[in-house]
Amino acid sequence: MKVETPQILWNSEGDKGRNAPLYSIDMLESGMAHDSSPNSTKYGHVLATAGNTNIINLWRVSFDIDSSSSSDSASTSSMMLQKQNKAYNKIDYITSLARHELPVNTVGFSPDGLHLVTAGEAGNIVVWSVPLTKRG
Repeated sequence: MKVETPQILWNSEGDKGRNAPLYSIDMLESGMAHDSSPNSTKYGHVLATAGNTNIINLWRVSFDIDSSSSSDSASTSSMMLQKQNKAYNKIDYITSLARHELPVNTVGFSPDGLHLVTAGEAGNIVVWSVPLTKRG
């Protein structure tokens, strides 16, 4: 397995320019699209991060997998871990969500990917939904 550590402030401590603790993360597979290369498949995911602030950050995480060297029928997740091509791995900031008054302790996507549930130190649960006009 290859491990790559991106240098990103997943959960920033304001203007201090350093990472703050992450309390919870969840990743949702958002689908795959074929690249122009016949042996290349791009996998896209949405990553939700939450920490000691009232902000939830959403990130797009993309992996490009060269499947030309694979002759077996390995699962998608094991292929992603074994055959990552560093040139195509990419993480992009999408947006921040803020509705909690105190730090967010946990995040989780629904199985259908249409909802994100977050819970915070104030005892509140917030259900975020993809707008009907943005679905599909």
